[in-house]
Amino acid sequence: MRLQGFGLAIGLAVAAGLGLASCKQQGSAEKAGQQIDQAMEEAKQKAAAAEEKAKAEASAAAEQASQEAQAAKEAAGEAATAAGEKAAGAAEAAKEAAGGAMNAAGEKAAGTAEATKEAAGQAAGGAPAPAEAPAKPAGEGAPQ
Repeated sequence: MRLQGFGLAIGLAVAAGLGLASCKQQGSAEKAGQQIDQAMEEAKQKAAAAEEKAKAEASAAAEQASQEAQAAKEAAGEAATAAGEKAAGAAEAAKEAAGGAMNAAGEKAAGTAEATKEAAGQAAGGAPAPAEAPAKPAGEGAPQ
C-alpha cells in the first residue's frame, strides 16, 4: 500500500507540474485576443489623433475665413469712402458751375437793362439816361 500511496503522490505531482506548465504557455486564441486588444488600442489612438488634426484644421480655416471677411469689409469701407469723396467733389464742382452761370446771367441781364435804359432815354429825349449805380449780378452775395 505504501507503494500505491507513493505512486499516487508522484502522479499528483506530475499533474500539478503539467498544469503549471500549461498556464505559462498561451494558446492561439489568447494570442489572437491580445492582438485584437492591441489593434483596438492603436485604432483608438489614431482616431484621437485624426480628431485633433481635424479640429486644428477647422480652427485654422475658420480663422482664415474671419481674416478674409475682415479684409473684404475694410475694402468695402474704403471703396464707399472714396465714392463718397468723389460724389462730394462732383457736387462741389456742379455748385461752382451753377454759381458761375448765375453770375454770368446776372451780369448779362444787368448789361441788357442798362442798354435798354439808354435806348429808352435816347428815344424819349435824345439825352442819355443819368448814370445809376451798377446793378448787382444775380446770385452775387447769395449763399451758395
